[in-house]
Amino acid sequence: MMRWFLLLWFAFLVPALAEEAEVRLYRLSETELQIIHRQREPEIGDRDWLGSEVEEPGFESRFFEGGGSWYDCTKRVAEILEDEEFSGAALMDRKRGLLVMKAEGWDQEDFTEMVLRELPTQIRTAAAIYELPGVVSGMRPAGFIGIPEGGRLRAEIAGIALVGMTLKVESPGGEISLEVESQRDADGDLVEQRFSVSGTIDGNDYAFRTGITAPFGMPWAHELGSMNGEKSLVLVMTPELVKMDGTLVDEIFVREEGGVFLRERRLNGMRSFQFRDDRGEFREYPASPGIIDFWTQPAWRGGDDPDPFAADDQAEGKMRRRRLPLYGGRHPELKGVGVVYDVKNVFRENGISFREGDFAVYNKWNDRIYAKLSLINHELAYGMMLFHRFEFGRMIRVDFEQIGGDGKVLKKVGVLVLPGQEGTVALGPDLGTKVEAQIDANDELIEARVTLVDSGGDLEKPSLQTGLIFKSGVPMVVQRTVGEEEKSWKVTATILEISEVVNDYLKRSE
Repeated sequence: MMRWFLLLWFAFLVPALAEEAEVRLYRLSETELQIIHRQREPEIGDRDWLGSEVEEPGFESRFFEGGGSWYDCTKRVAEILEDEEFSGAALMDRKRGLLVMKAEGWDQEDFTEMVLRELPTQIRTAAAIYELPGVVSGMRPAGFIGIPEGGRLRAEIAGIALVGMTLKVESPGGEISLEVESQRDADGDLVEQRFSVSGTIDGNDYAFRTGITAPFGMPWAHELGSMNGEKSLVLVMTPELVKMDGTLVDEIFVREEGGVFLRERRLNGMRSFQFRDDRGEFREYPASPGIIDFWTQPAWRGGDDPDPFAADDQAEGKMRRRRLPLYGGRHPELKGVGVVYDVKNVFRENGISFREGDFAVYNKWNDRIYAKLSLINHELAYGMMLFHRFEFGRMIRVDFEQIGGDGKVLKKVGVLVLPGQEGTVALGPDLGTKVEAQIDANDELIEARVTLVDSGGDLEKPSLQTGLIFKSGVPMVVQRTVGEEEKSWKVTATILEISEVVNDYLKRSE
């Protein structure tokens, strides 16, 4: 009886302990694979460097449809991963520059990370000017998801430059010109840009100069304003990482199921940190990229941890990403969650205790952590999640609206700036603004020095110049004149959290 019980228990448990291998396509040429391999010895030019040609792939995948000549590059992938026990399989079509790999999920993640780290990349910046109907009071959504009815694209330009170098491009007709210098943020998912966009639309000049921080792969809208209260000009900037042939880096990696998963993962990881509204013992937490990277940071294998002050040749073993063990338990709360990884030990290292029946698991496919804990330990878990979360930065949006006596918006001009920096906008022959702003220590107030001109277009002869303190998102009337007609200037300054902008963009895109 006991024997049958053990057999049944083993059959029940084994599927949960064996992670299924997955298949991914990598759009990489043989030269790019060699760069990632970083073994630039004489053998690099050997036609047999990849391995021998295979008659049959050995595993099924939609990526093999259409034929091709496939070479076994499993050995080279194992060397890139520094894993002598690599159990996957990798094949390359050297003519089409395609690599198909079947391997465990963590090996795929490690290989993806190596590609992103070692492959030379450049930054492509696209700038587009849209004319949209009407005028929106206050701030428009910063994440651009498409042209509304009645809107149209008036000018667009794009160019590629190395990180840290200046890009200058201009359309032949002068409709738009772009000058931009870009830097990658420390975590590689954000771009910091200082740019100037200018041009002529319907005989009216426009210009915008400022600095921003934005996610790669997401169009970011900057409303320039309206000269007549009838139509608005909106600038949309889209930064992308590209490899040497101009291919988008996000499109290098493709899952068997499809989808631009790298872009989706990056943006989902930047969403504002929101918990489900529950207060029970079973809770779901969004897992930020920072906390997972911290938990799985490379660890030494093949010996004791080396002395950090020892010479390199004294360090034994190789670096390998720390593995989170698969979770084999069964709980009604986890029904339908799928394959998950046990993070109980990580929680314990952070001072969280577990009762019998408690658990903490991570689902890497939806970047969620599921935990059953006592209420006091959930408080500790909440703090742990916030502590490890990356800060994705903030910007300040300042919108000026000229309001007539009947309440109609007559003109509008707006600028986006990084805290402590200056931005300028000019629209047509008359309208323009210059703003320098800073966020107060309590993260609710904005201190700003503003200059506004609504006649003559000369910021050296402003119609309004002052220093102000705003409460974020709360409009303030800063100038009122009464002559032949009544006019007022209303100003709204808003703190933009990048994570909240991304969250809003993804919700509106769904």
